[in-house]
Amino acid sequence: AAPPRRPAEAALFDGARLALDGHTALEERVAEFEGIVLRGELPSDVTLPEDDAGAAAAVAEQYALYAARLFRAVAPPDDANARRFAAATEEHTLAALDVHHDPRRLDWSLRELPRIAKNLRGAISALPASWEGKIVVEAAGAAETGVKSWWRGRKAQRTTVPLPRAGVELPVLGLGTCWLDEHESEASVGAALAWAAAHPAAPPVHIDSAEAYRNEAAVGRALAQSGGPGRAFLASKLSDRAHLSYDGAKARVAETLRFFGVETVDLYSLHSAFNFLNDAKARADLAGAWRALVELQKKGTLRALGVSNFNAVELRAFAEDPALGGIWVPDALQNKVDVYRRGEQEPGEDDVLAAAKELDIAVVAYSSLSGWPRGVGARADPLLRQLAARRGVDVPTLILRWHVDAGHAAIPRSRDAGHVAENLDALSRAREPLAPAERAAIDAIPHLVAGPRNRPATADAFRVRGGARPEL
Repeated sequence: AAPPRRPAEAALFDGARLALDGHTALEERVAEFEGIVLRGELPSDVTLPEDDAGAAAAVAEQYALYAARLFRAVAPPDDANARRFAAATEEHTLAALDVHHDPRRLDWSLRELPRIAKNLRGAISALPASWEGKIVVEAAGAAETGVKSWWRGRKAQRTTVPLPRAGVELPVLGLGTCWLDEHESEASVGAALAWAAAHPAAPPVHIDSAEAYRNEAAVGRALAQSGGPGRAFLASKLSDRAHLSYDGAKARVAETLRFFGVETVDLYSLHSAFNFLNDAKARADLAGAWRALVELQKKGTLRALGVSNFNAVELRAFAEDPALGGIWVPDALQNKVDVYRRGEQEPGEDDVLAAAKELDIAVVAYSSLSGWPRGVGARADPLLRQLAARRGVDVPTLILRWHVDAGHAAIPRSRDAGHVAENLDALSRAREPLAPAERAAIDAIPHLVAGPRNRPATADAFRVRGGARPEL
């Protein structure tokens, strides 16, 4: 049996049974349908969350049904063709709604919406010309065109980064907690979990902690207060050299589990390279710690493994070392990545993001919105402000969209509960990917603010070494 419909859905179906009359009512229904499928706008009397993509698709379908039934209600009794067309449209839409219990329903319905819009357009066209239906036909035509564009945008909307070796999906947006004290950590994590609870269609929210942050217990308290880790993707890191050994790593993970109050951590990383390329003992200890983490990953205690604050040389050496990457190549690299510094640890280093891509290692960007360590503030950057204004969004939203388009996951830190929610909700404000010219402009920023030593490691976005320059 189909699950019971939510109150708002039931109200729509009840309303659809009303014999509304006249061309104005029909035009209004089609206009509302157009608003839903083009802009995600729900009518004022519908209380479903506007950012719930599944609910928006359901309402769009129901308005399609609503409009189809209106055709039958208002078609002239003596126009058999119009009534037959309206009945067929209603029957087809009813059949479409029978998939509402299918977990693949959202994708299916979004693919079907252009066809439903086309049927609506045909049904409207079948009505007598005396109804002066030109406006309605144009509205339905715009809906048909717009919904195809909307479907393409929704299809391209990526909310996770796959970690194929581990079989794990890493959420593209999350919360960093570095430099937050215990009270701030508990409050910010609580705000992130509240956002996740209010957005069940979104992936779990990525919560990042570390031994060095001294806030794992605060994260655990926030998890307990929210009812558990069900809507959290939990990450932490081994930071202290004292735990850099086989036994030390296992003890460190056990401590994290106890602080978090969980049995599994989604992503566990080494917080630095511990100078393993220049210190033989550090390399041996690192190998022991990594072996312990790999064992815990295979056991299921840890779902995926990562490294953090590695440069390109360290990352490649780690991946190629038989005792390190030879037993498990890291699933993720967590580095400082912003529009001014693209993951490098020191000026002039090789491109660590390119190295990660070559090794099929996902990138997690921390401090993605800040100006640290160079003191350049992204929010005040004139180029970023201009690009953001062109899109009608703020600078943080633009930057997070840039990260997602680049294939990164981003974990901006915030002490403000409102900012936490705004960051997690960024993709609902910037649904469309950046245009190539917009990406090129942002990719060019290191050329404008960095010294000559940095430039070889940055993208040649302005084609200063040849080639055509993209135009905004």
